[in-house]
Amino acid sequence: MARFVLLLAGLLVALTVVVPEVHAQTDARDFEGAGAAPNNTFILMNYLRHSTTNDRRNLTTNAAIFRSVWVLKVGHLAIVPIDLLLPVVDADLRVGATPGSEVNPASIRTTGFGDLQFLPSLIYDLVEDKTDNTHTYFGANLYTIMPTGTYRTSTPLNVGENRWALKPQVALGQRFAKRWTIDLIGNLTIYMDNTEFMLPGRPATASMPAVPASQQTLQQDPTWSGEAHLAVDVDPTTYLAVSYYATNIGKKTLAIGAEVDPAASVQTLRFTWGLRIEKQMVLMLQLQQDVVATGTASRARFFGMRISRFFY
Repeated sequence: MARFVLLLAGLLVALTVVVPEVHAQTDARDFEGAGAAPNNTFILMNYLRHSTTNDRRNLTTNAAIFRSVWVLKVGHLAIVPIDLLLPVVDADLRVGATPGSEVNPASIRTTGFGDLQFLPSLIYDLVEDKTDNTHTYFGANLYTIMPTGTYRTSTPLNVGENRWALKPQVALGQRFAKRWTIDLIGNLTIYMDNTEFMLPGRPATASMPAVPASQQTLQQDPTWSGEAHLAVDVDPTTYLAVSYYATNIGKKTLAIGAEVDPAASVQTLRFTWGLRIEKQMVLMLQLQQDVVATGTASRARFFGMRISRFFY
């Protein structure tokens, strides 16, 4: 029986997918923008993304992410007591086809809410030169990812992860030469257990007896990631940015000891064109491409936009 459990756990690598769009990464100048906002600023953000993955998995997603932020200032310290992020995702997973096969792949589709995320932050802004706006800033926050999203044990494709996670994040940024900004950011994600993870069964064959589906506890090692962002002002209303993300994804196992997904890694580039539509509204047009993926990770690409409206 243990042999069958290990075999079925291996099949989950190909069959079980959690839509990756629901965890928003930091953009260039995020900490700088919050740190420079006036006291009692309220920010509404909306992200729209179309993402595709077609190497190890054939997955297409359309995501809308809604985010609300409230910034308070005490001297050079920005306090963000409220930062809430809620994704809504439509995903389509194609399975069953192989290259050159005439068999039409099956489609597994899901639509629902992702897990609600709460991101309280502290940002300290140290101004070196007010004339050319040279300043250094330090930031820290704690993502709390709550198991509120759409999760069904009966389907291999889900938006929610049905578990709590904590993601402490630290940032260091520097504005220099009047128009350049660089950000360096580190993240660690710590996962609680998913106690309702469904291990699929398998029918009997001539050589092996049937194995019924069973509910298991899914565990995951911590995920580490680093980010580097470089942005430059082209003119007073336009800026360009390039971002690099390196993520080491923790291994997934069942509590009984079977491995579900080995450790994996992804390296990603994001290109951003930022437009200040008016004083209190910024539009960002983005292209992101995973350039390296190891283990069972898939390389994905998204085209997207983000619009931010400041109220102060």
